[in-house]
Amino acid sequence: RPPRSTQGVSSAASDVYKRQLLLLLLLLLPLPLPLPSGVPASGFGVGLSVGDAVGEQGESGIRVPVYLSTDASVEAYTVVVEFDNTALQATGIDLTESVTENLMLLDVNGMVDANNELGYIAYTALFMPMPGNSIGAGENLVLFHLNFDILPEAAPGNSPLQVLDELEGTLIKTMITSDGVTQIPEFVDGNVLVNETSMPSTNTIRTRTAKTE
Repeated sequence: RPPRSTQGVSSAASDVYKRQLLLLLLLLLPLPLPLPSGVPASGFGVGLSVGDAVGEQGESGIRVPVYLSTDASVEAYTVVVEFDNTALQATGIDLTESVTENLMLLDVNGMVDANNELGYIAYTALFMPMPGNSIGAGENLVLFHLNFDILPEAAPGNSPLQVLDELEGTLIKTMITSDGVTQIPEFVDGNVLVNETSMPSTNTIRTRTAKTE
């Protein structure tokens, strides 16, 4: 069984994704062109949304769920999320407590790419083609969690997490596949609310003991 979480840092398109694209083509050919967002294919309607989280400056271990809503079973997906690299540091992908966790994965790839003020996480899961080894139809199913650390110097306020239809300059696209039909889903973005670090009180309570003679 593949590891339940994956992490790493890559400079650009990442060599791992050459393998991902090859496997995707081998598994799903012939592939139709992705349909415009929100257009159902053969009754296949799908949406993706990123959840919200709250943390303080310098806090680590922030988990943000990514949700899937689908009218049909899903056998593969790729999700690309953009984040503010001046506020957040991506530490990986977490499959625990998700619909992906207990499925047999043919291939799993995760890529974290930080570039100037923007960072990107691209994640792909392909399920082995066997009966029952797919994500069933449902609403707000947790696909996986994004893991972040909040930088100590992060500005207080909302730090957006934006789903991208594709990673610029690459062939990596957000897409959901069912029965060989690949579709670009509708997106709902999320955010991490960054609060100022709680400072311990510097006030001390002084007690005076009276001397008795």
